[in-house]
Amino acid sequence: MFINSNVENIFFSCAADVICCAVIYVGILFITRDKTFNELYNLILKKL
Repeated sequence: MFINSNVENIFFSCAADVICCAVIYVGILFITRDKTFNELYNLILKKL
């Protein structure tokens, strides 16, 4: 019983991490959708 609850906790924490990453990724896509890929690429190159 105790082992099962630990496995469930690990699964739910992993699922939460995946959801957070997906939300951040979609947010970045929405923020950058107005820029063309080339503008974004140049911006990244300037940062480096």
